[in-house]
Amino acid sequence: MKIKIISYLVLFLFVQQAVAQTKVADNFFRDFSYEKAAELYKEALKKEDSTEYILKRIGDSYFNISKVEKAEFWYNKAITKYPTIDPEYIYKYIQTLRSQKNTI
Repeated sequence: MKIKIISYLVLFLFVQQAVAQTKVADNFFRDFSYEKAAELYKEALKKEDSTEYILKRIGDSYFNISKVEKAEFWYNKAITKYPTIDPEYIYKYIQTLRSQKNTI
């Protein structure tokens, strides 16, 4: 019983750290520090499952600083994992492909 409680506590702290990392990344994103935001979102991604929100934010971070190859990678990951994603991200994904002269 004691081990179970400790396990839950460790898991809770681990999740809390990932959530805090995402909040810090959101602050950088809001302040237009997209490069730093992308790094922090990727760190949060290592600590938790790849949520739609994080994948889109990483893609947006790279999209906003014109790193279309990286944005394309993350948008593709988000669209593949979450087929009901907002059409705005499908459009952004297509834009990244077009800017690289890729065909769909």
